[in-house]
Amino acid sequence: MQPPGCAPPVPRNTAPGTPGTPGFVDATLTPTFDRYDGADLRVLRREVHQCFGTWAGQAVGDDGVPVEFEDIRGFAEEARNKW
Repeated sequence: MQPPGCAPPVPRNTAPGTPGTPGFVDATLTPTFDRYDGADLRVLRREVHQCFGTWAGQAVGDDGVPVEFEDIRGFAEEARNKW
């Protein structure tokens, strides 16, 4: 079950490049908790989601060698502000 506000895990290309080339990262965040904060003061508004969970995927190093990783704890954040 996904925490409220967190999208289901979807693989996302998180770095520019072509798959298999140096610098390419293909990672999936599986969220376990969504920290939400927001305020609406009519003139000013903010909304922040910080989804915490574990990352898994593959990164290609400068030498072109792919490295698999899994169960790396981390987060992703989405923020919307109106000033």
